[in-house]
Order: sequence, then structure tokens, then C-alpha cells
Amino acid sequence: MRSCLPQISLGPHVEVSPFSIVAMMSKFYAHSKAARCANLVTYVYLNASSSAQVMKKQSTFVHLKRAGEQGKNNEQLASFYNPFTNPTSYKPNALSNVENQNYTMKKQQQDQNPSFVVGSQLLNLIAVCFLLAFGFSLGFMSSFYVRISFPSSSRVLPRPSSPPLSSPLPPPQRQVRAHSDYYVRGMHDMTDEELLWRASMVPRVAFKHAPKPKVAFLFLTRRDLPLTPLWEMFFEGNEGLYSIYVHHHPASNWSVPKDSVFYGTSVPSKVVKWGTIRMMEAERRLLANALLDFSNQHFVLLSETCIPLFNFPTVYSYLLSSTKVFVEAYDDPGPNGRGRYRSAMKPRIELKQWRKGSQWFAVDRNLAVEMVSDEEYFPVFQRHCGAWCFADEHYLPTLVSARDLWSRSANRSLTLVDWSRGGPRAHPARFGRNEITAELLERMRNGSECSYNGRTTRICFLFARKFLPNTSSRLLRLAPRLMALQSLL
Repeated sequence: MRSCLPQISLGPHVEVSPFSIVAMMSKFYAHSKAARCANLVTYVYLNASSSAQVMKKQSTFVHLKRAGEQGKNNEQLASFYNPFTNPTSYKPNALSNVENQNYTMKKQQQDQNPSFVVGSQLLNLIAVCFLLAFGFSLGFMSSFYVRISFPSSSRVLPRPSSPPLSSPLPPPQRQVRAHSDYYVRGMHDMTDEELLWRASMVPRVAFKHAPKPKVAFLFLTRRDLPLTPLWEMFFEGNEGLYSIYVHHHPASNWSVPKDSVFYGTSVPSKVVKWGTIRMMEAERRLLANALLDFSNQHFVLLSETCIPLFNFPTVYSYLLSSTKVFVEAYDDPGPNGRGRYRSAMKPRIELKQWRKGSQWFAVDRNLAVEMVSDEEYFPVFQRHCGAWCFADEHYLPTLVSARDLWSRSANRSLTLVDWSRGGPRAHPARFGRNEITAELLERMRNGSECSYNGRTTRICFLFARKFLPNTSSRLLRLAPRLMALQSLL
């Protein structure tokens, strides 16, 4: 009977229940071979009381029937093995004696009682009709069930429901990324080489929704920031317009509270020795960390002794509106200028390109990228500008000269340093508590004239140094009036 069942597949992803399989079997009875299958089933049913060996023989002949149906003698084999068309031919040759006796007695009974034979045939016919009717009914109901349960292959997987026309979906809102998503901030485990490499990458595609430009304040300190309260007053209320980066001695235990603007601003630092190339390496390290934030567009180098001379809006507007960067570079023929040049720097750096200038710069992003990605001039400084060469006073001015960037620079610094005290080994003036007056600060703010975007202005310096730690309290008292800073006292 297994050979009578068709192999039906509804395709992948469709699960067919046993009920559906029975329905498909029932529908098969409608085909031309349904009668022969029904006869074979009926015969097996009527001879269910036979021994297990007879059933095994019957199974063997069923398999022979399957093979015969694939050949040219389908109808002859079906007739030969169908007990209702040729019952005498079904008798196998390998039956036991008991089975032969039973078969002989049954044959004699049929010969003596013809009505029994007719009744048996009538019973077989009724059984076949019953099975056919049952099969057609079951097939009809099962087909109806299959059509409802599995309408079509295109509807096997559920479709997402559409929103009602009366309430359309709102337009997608642009997600505003936090500033910390744009860069790696704070302490990290990158080496200087990896840091400089990542910082030197220039985006080739502009942001569709560029963040508001920020000014990066780079503090190169020895240990801590004693003037932190003044700077906190300066940054107060201007969040999102600035970034802070602090490079201090690795052994420093400087700590600030979590509510301070300086919290979490330290960058991985190394020991810096005054007058050596380590100073310039620290500056490039600060720049590289700040460049990881694409919203930083201007970069100002400061020290722990620097103070602001104007409020934040003035400084911010001054830097972003400027068409120039602020790098001081000049040719000093004396021992503190050309006297520091080494002939071993040739041919990459010629004496005519050698320049000197203030360490405290304010540059835009383009020049900052050139500084951290420079593999042409900086390695020369690393090899030949050792102790007492003061690379921090010569590298950036010489870079501007060697690459002919004069048109991009205002050729001055925005940080005021007082060198008036002179001497063979001059150091800038240091301001203590008793020297801090309103007149001093006002002179620093408006005591000079310079060019800004092609016109003359008296605002030439935005910052000043060197202010000792004991000046903090007096500066906090004078700042609100002179610099229009909000008082934190």
C-alpha cells in the first residue's frame, strides 16, 4: 500500500499535518489506480487473521507489484496479483502444509456453497464503495482545510501590518550624536605612533549635520592647574563650545572633583624636560588627542600659569572669525636664534629656513593636522635638536617657513609674555599676588595695536602668562569687572 501513496511536497517553509497527508491520500483514490489500491487494501483487511508468514509473503508480492507498475506489464501484474480478478493465482508456492489444508478447505467450501462466494464478493464490493465514498468525503473536507490553512506560498510568512491611512507614521527624526561619539576621549592605551596616525586622518566627506565648531584648549603643565577656579569661571555657561586637554607629569597626583570642567581631561602623558625635544613631542601629543574630536576646529596651547584676558564669547568669536592662524616666526641672527641651528640638519632644513618664535600658538585644524603628520621636518628635529636647542621655540616657526605658509599666519602669538626684564639668559616675567592690579590687566588687554582680518585693533592678546598660584584669589575678584565673567564667589 505504501507504493500507492504519491510523494507530495508543498515546498519549503510549509508544515503539512498528518491530517493533510490523509486528505491527499484520499484524493488519490480519484485517479485511475485508486481501484486497484482499494482492492489490495480490502484484501489485506479480509485476510488479517492469516499468520505472520503469510503477511510477510503478501508484503513481498506488494513490492513485486510496485516494480511491475513501472514496467510495460502493469495491467497484467495487477490482474495476476488481484485476488478479486484471479483469486486462484494468488496462492504462493511456498505455503506450509497447514496453510495448504486451510486453503483447500476454504476452496471446497466455496465450491459447495456458491452463495457464500457471491456474498463474499458483494461484501468486498460494499467495502470498496465504502472506502471510496469515505475517501472522497475526507478528501473534500481536507482540501477545504488545506486551502484555509495554507492559502498560497506567498502568504506562508506573515506580512507586517500597514498603519492605518488616518494615522500615518511620523517622519524619521535625525539622531543627534553626542560629542563623545565622534572621537576617542580621555585616557587610552594607544601608542604615540598610533595616536599620531589616527589624528592625521582627514575626513574626505563632510558631515551632513556637522556639530558646532569648538575650540580646544591644550594645557601643557608640570603638575597641576593652580588657577583652575579662574578657568572654571571662564568656561562657565559655554558648554559644547570648547574642549579641554591636560598633559601633566605622569607622577602627578592632580585630581579634580567630578563637577569640575577639568574632570576627565587628562591625556596619556610622558615626562617632559625643559629645553628638549620632549617638549615638542608633548605638544604634538596634545594636538593629536584633540584632533580625534572632529568638532574641534581651533587649538590653543596654554600652560598652568596662563590666564584669560577676555570672556569666553570674545575669545571664541575672535578665533573662529579670524582668517589667519597665530604662529609667531622671525629670523633671529643672534646666538639664541641662528646660533641654535645645526649643519647636520641639511639638506632637509637650510639655515635660511630656520626661524624662531613663541611656543604658545593658536592654529586651525588644517595646520594642526600638518603638525602631527609631519614626517619630513620633525624627524630632523628629533635627531639634531637636542638639549639647549629649544625645539618648542623653533619647530613650528621653521615649519611655517619651510612650507611657505606665511600667507596663512598672522605672524604673532595671542599669549602675552613679558620679556622686559632682559638678561643674557632671559626668562619671562613672573607675576605674584602683589602685582595683580586692575591697571596691569587693562594694559595687557588693550595696551597694543595689531592687525586683525586686515584692520587695526587693540585686542591683540587673549591670554597672558606667567601668573603664580597665589594670584588666584585676587584674579577672581578682578575678573568679573574687567572681563565680564560671571562670578563664582
